[in-house]
Formats: sequence, C-alpha cells, structure tokens
Amino acid sequence: MTIHRWISIKCPCNHVFDFMLPQSITTWLYPEMVQTLVDGGYYQTSCPECRKAIIIEGELMVNAPQGIVLIRTGPPEELKEILYRLEIVDETGKPFSSQEISDRLKHNLNNLDDNPFLKKQRELFEDQKNFLAKFKKEENEKEKK
Repeated sequence: MTIHRWISIKCPCNHVFDFMLPQSITTWLYPEMVQTLVDGGYYQTSCPECRKAIIIEGELMVNAPQGIVLIRTGPPEELKEILYRLEIVDETGKPFSSQEISDRLKHNLNNLDDNPFLKKQRELFEDQKNFLAKFKKEENEKEKK
C-alpha cells in the first residue's frame, strides 16, 4: 500500500503552503514513485511565492524486497545508495521494474534463512505477537479477580 499525506511548509519568506508527501511506497506496485523519489520529487520543492528551493526532511516507509524499512529523505546520492542496497534500483539509480522487484521479493522470501534482515523482522513480529498475547492474558486474569 502507498499512503500520502499533506504537510504545511513555511518558507523563510513566511509564505505557508501545502505539499503532498508519501508516507510509504510499495516499490513493486509503484516503480514510477521510486523514480520520483530518486529524482528528488518527494523531498524537494520551491516556494510558490518567492521560488526559494526547499528541501523537506522526513521519513518514508519503503516496502522493498529486503523487507519494510523506514528511510530518511536526503540528498539524491545518499538515497540512491540506500535504494540500491534495498534492491529497488540498479547501481545507476534506475528503478527496477515491478516484475524484477517482485522476483527479488519472492527469492528473498523463499530463502528467508539467508536474509538476516527479513529473518530479524520475522522474529520481531513473533515477539510482538507473544507480548500482546501475554498482555491480553494478564488483562483477562485481572478482570476475573
């Protein structure tokens, strides 16, 4: 799923304007959004009043073949390196196609034990489920008393 939100930006000229920013990107469904991310379209804009360039600092949840990660927006070269390590873009920064990303995801899921990142996510999810089950059990016991 890809989620967008509107944020208000206040320029140094004091003009306030709204800007739409994705909160998450599902990379295999929307490779064109990955291209916009690589090009800086989600974290760079300009004030409609004075035309001053504005860089928006934020975080994006990226659903990638390596798992779901939260990345900080920043300079394009840094983002390209992060997206490359997450198997979303090639070494030049060009996004992989939906099919290529889906194939990488399937490979990673089929070889989960070889992927420490996904393995850790699975462990954390299991820990969270166990914690919630224990919490609910304790709450039920308190209510019975």
